[in-house]
Amino acid sequence: MLKRLLPYLAVGGLSFSASAAEEHAYGSDLSVGFGVGSMLSDWAQPGLHGVVGGRFDAFLEPYGSSAPRMGVSFFVSTTAGVFQNASETVDGNTNEFTFEALHTGVLSVLRYDTPATSWTGITGFGFGRIDLNDYYDGVHTLPTATFETGVRRSLGENFIDALVRASWATTRSLTGEREEWWCVQTMWSVGLHAR
Repeated sequence: MLKRLLPYLAVGGLSFSASAAEEHAYGSDLSVGFGVGSMLSDWAQPGLHGVVGGRFDAFLEPYGSSAPRMGVSFFVSTTAGVFQNASETVDGNTNEFTFEALHTGVLSVLRYDTPATSWTGITGFGFGRIDLNDYYDGVHTLPTATFETGVRRSLGENFIDALVRASWATTRSLTGEREEWWCVQTMWSVGLHAR
């Protein structure tokens, strides 16, 4: 009798293990996007710059969970196409710059999308850095606090994001004065859910 039941018990155990693994599976999102942004400071000239970037989001809950998914996001973006200019006067000399910026960071994020939803919200907060690559022929690094919000349109295993990201930083200039910076970006991204 026991010999007859063993195959069924083994199959039942495998299916239970598979369902438990699926229930506790990790989920992730991959996306790439483009948009426009602006660097705001005392000496940045008003204007816009182009932005291209990508991100990887990792979650504790899989995409199919009904609750909001909390996770961590790694993003990178760089200026492209259209560049913003700036001018700074030091010791009576005016120096002209072109912002060629690399923006990287890590965010804690909340995603509310599920297979049953079409439009959902996006929120995130974290820290990063902006490297201005054309600053007196060197790199000027801005440590940033970054906030983001937006909406997501779910398309099954894929999605489209419309995102606004704002980063704030303070640093010292070559004159020793404390500078305050803002970087505001609006991006459209396309991505997919991975498991």
